[in-house]
Amino acid sequence: MDFHADEKPFVPNQNLFYGSNPNPYNPQDPYNPQGGYAPVPPSQPTPPPPPPANYGPYGPAGTTGSTPTVYTHQNLPVTPLPDSSRYEGPTRPPHPPTISKKMLLVVLAAIIVLLGSALAIFIPYHNAQVDSANATATSQANATSVARAAATARVVAITATAQVHATATAIVAADPYSPHTGTLAVVDSLNAANNSLPNSGGCTFTNGAYQVSVAKGYTHACTGGSSFSDFTFEVHMTILQGDCGGLVFRDNTASNQEYQFEICQDGRYGFYVQEPNSSYKTIQGFTATSGINTGLNKQNTLAVVANGQKIDLYVNQQLVGSFNDTSSSQGWLGFLADGETSATAVAYANERVWTL
Repeated sequence: MDFHADEKPFVPNQNLFYGSNPNPYNPQDPYNPQGGYAPVPPSQPTPPPPPPANYGPYGPAGTTGSTPTVYTHQNLPVTPLPDSSRYEGPTRPPHPPTISKKMLLVVLAAIIVLLGSALAIFIPYHNAQVDSANATATSQANATSVARAAATARVVAITATAQVHATATAIVAADPYSPHTGTLAVVDSLNAANNSLPNSGGCTFTNGAYQVSVAKGYTHACTGGSSFSDFTFEVHMTILQGDCGGLVFRDNTASNQEYQFEICQDGRYGFYVQEPNSSYKTIQGFTATSGINTGLNKQNTLAVVANGQKIDLYVNQQLVGSFNDTSSSQGWLGFLADGETSATAVAYANERVWTL
């Protein structure tokens, strides 16, 4: 144990004893029945202190110094404890800095702001991704729907076209004239040369039609193709210049006989038969009819239904005359131009023939 320089060591006096028993630890000591240090009897006089010894500053080995004070149980210095009300213990270490409520609120607010900013960035981005995915899915779905709609439209269009063609074919195939029992045999637009009609002289395919031309005062006929007996014969006719034009049917070259049905641009129609001696027999002389589109370059639809000796004549689907004649029963079909008062040119298109 170390001592400070200003402290004095305690040196017990072996000649001293406490109480009547020189053994301070005698358990039979009447003043110390429990053992240990016995209390000093109150009547024991305080012995005088021993004479001072001359010690040096470092102990008995020195030649100078003061005599160390020998303490007894009676003269031990007692330092009273300070008043507890005035006691100040050792200085406590400083407390670690604490976070105030205000600072905590500021930190929490900063965290909330950061989270809000992150959410403000992430949520629109996420929504944009979702919208993009939805837009892509919707675009693909819409593209699929458009493709299906287009395919359906094509199917509908094809079906509609097929129906139109079927309807057109049915219309073309149907015999529009009484008794409506004909079977379609010939359909020819007459816009190009064929093997049925002559293509020379006053009979030519030109400007997308079959044109028959004749000088003033003459009649010219162009016939050919198959020979028909009972039939419905129809064509579109336009007088380009001159007077009259019409249909030739049952042209029998062996007997030199044929029927001629004419209309003129002034609104008249006539029906004639050529005899074997090249003379003409009039069945119906030129007669005005309101069914004719008069004037040049006006289209009229001419038709004849020859069924045995009964012959019906039509202009623009209107019956203008019905006759019975047995002069010719079979022959070729064709077209004519009649230059009654001037040179005449007539164009024909869209020929159709039904057999009865």
